[in-house]
Amino acid sequence: MPFHPGALLQYSAAAGDSVRLLQLERRGATGLPGQDSLYLFADRAAVPRNTNPTAMFFGCWARWGRGGPFGQALLVTRAGTMRAEYTLLGGYDAARLGYALALLLKPRAPLNQTWTADDWGTTARVTNRTVAPVLGVPDSVVTITFSNGQQLLLSKLHGLVEGPALDYFATGGAPRRQVLTAVPSARLGQAKLGALAIYDFQPGDRFVYRYEQSAAFGNPTLPPALSYLFADSIISRTTSRTGDTLTYRVLTCSQQGSRASTLATVRYTSASGPGTRSSQQYLRRSHTMLYDAAQGAFPTNRAVQRVFYLGTCQDTSAYAGPNIDLYSGASYATGLGVVNNFVYDFFGSSTSTTLVGYRKGAETWGQLPRLLCSPLVTVGGRPAVTTAAFPNPFGAELSVAFSSAHAQAVALTLHDGLGRVVLARPAAPRPGGPQQLVLPTAGLPAGIYTLRLQFVGEGRTEVLRVSKTQ
Repeated sequence: MPFHPGALLQYSAAAGDSVRLLQLERRGATGLPGQDSLYLFADRAAVPRNTNPTAMFFGCWARWGRGGPFGQALLVTRAGTMRAEYTLLGGYDAARLGYALALLLKPRAPLNQTWTADDWGTTARVTNRTVAPVLGVPDSVVTITFSNGQQLLLSKLHGLVEGPALDYFATGGAPRRQVLTAVPSARLGQAKLGALAIYDFQPGDRFVYRYEQSAAFGNPTLPPALSYLFADSIISRTTSRTGDTLTYRVLTCSQQGSRASTLATVRYTSASGPGTRSSQQYLRRSHTMLYDAAQGAFPTNRAVQRVFYLGTCQDTSAYAGPNIDLYSGASYATGLGVVNNFVYDFFGSSTSTTLVGYRKGAETWGQLPRLLCSPLVTVGGRPAVTTAAFPNPFGAELSVAFSSAHAQAVALTLHDGLGRVVLARPAAPRPGGPQQLVLPTAGLPAGIYTLRLQFVGEGRTEVLRVSKTQ
């Protein structure tokens, strides 16, 4: 397919002209081979006005593309097959639920085979297929020549490379020819937006969310019916033998009660893309729209990927009537997991969960209220390379060397083989940088001991095994 949903493309008509950013988004189809699909350029949504009273009653949303030089939408017929055809659509008419402009493209047609491209009698044919550089990279390029003398270039990697604006075919006049000049979204990809990068949690990480539930019937001015904060704290992290699955133990606590919820095991597999926690599942529908946002969309300059799920209302074809009655989705950020997910149903009610604060190591952002559960003590946390206990085996005293990224409270406890605390240094403020603590151990019997070094400010605990001999 020479058009790729999610790719952010930059076009310019001439030197010094305003730059246009286009992004193709899927709407109303699964994108499976052989099926028809409808895509939108720079999608937007709004409640319909004076059209389809039944749709208004049920709170349906009308959706259409913002419109750009190549129209508002792209219809793909027989997607993924050798007979696939592409129709650029523009001039959406909300009253008629249709598009006034349509330009048919057949990049897989035999050379010089003519077809009718629009309703004004313009014909088109493929005049050249070659390998040529596009933005400095070799690419398969197809040239389509129209009977009015204009040409449109398509590439396998980027889709639309060069061509006239769609409205030229309806209005004539001087064509506004657009040329692909950059692909900003090329900076993103599996390395930043893959599942293992998105869910790169570490023990001690803590995420605070706001959950809201509303029955506003489409009225955004009404306050939510239910709103509260909850926090997820990462207890432990393990990796599968094959390296494709991360398993976390997560403790969740909220303002709803004094106890934290039961520990949950959560798995995310890279082969299936980003996953979601079971408590944050949102409705999945066959009608999907996928796209990647540009890097820096999240306040802390982390790459973000958004996924939307749509359900149609009254119509069976997304092309005939782009109304929907269920709109749900989620946003994922590198290292933060799900930062937002929401569901709007056809009665106008909604639920949403939004990340409002987090702590990852020394990095903090947003709200971290103390009214929620205290930062968790990590069980079995692996010590940092700067942490050491010596001598080991120890005798009359045991020294502990460690390094702290910033000033914070640090506590130290020594446990015997039964888990009982035999020595302790209560949490006390410590400066940042390398430090050393000494525990007097002359009266302790010989045996195996567990040393726990708790960094209160980071919400993590490092664990070391030590022993004593007579």
